[in-house]
Amino acid sequence: NPLWIKYTPKKDEILVKMDPRMAFGTGTHETTMMCIEMLEKYIKENDVVYDIGTGSGILAISASKLGAKNVIGVDLNEIAVEAARENVKRNEIDNVKIIHGNLVDVLNGKASIVVANIIADVIIDLSNKVDRYLVNDGLFIASGIIKDRKDDVIKALKSQGFNVLEVKEMGEWVAVVSQK
Repeated sequence: NPLWIKYTPKKDEILVKMDPRMAFGTGTHETTMMCIEMLEKYIKENDVVYDIGTGSGILAISASKLGAKNVIGVDLNEIAVEAARENVKRNEIDNVKIIHGNLVDVLNGKASIVVANIIADVIIDLSNKVDRYLVNDGLFIASGIIKDRKDDVIKALKSQGFNVLEVKEMGEWVAVVSQK
């Protein structure tokens, strides 16, 4: 929920307080909504989640509030990292760490779920790296994919040995859940 909108959550809702500043992610974009839906569907207790290109931190924070044990958000943009860190504090959670840098340079553990809401070309590039950061049977949730690029992304994932478990479309956008 953007800070400038007053909102009282219903009994079965989780409230995430956000001020994105110049970073992407208030929760209203189709790709963000699909990623949150997928996180809600697939996160299990004790899961570790990596959020690649965390932006405002909305997916990392949502993963925490949906039950992930530990979450790491990574972004190359310093403004995004600052915004995400402030949003983590604003939501009073202590199991989310936001790191400035490139996935390959800053992460060395493994996650149950890696989520990336970026663009198709970055998802395609990640398809041959992301399995290094996933436990066996870990999930890669990818969005930010325009419909025209859906087949390219799915082809790249399959060529790297991923099984596509779910494809969701909303408006002009696509989210893909895959597993290796």
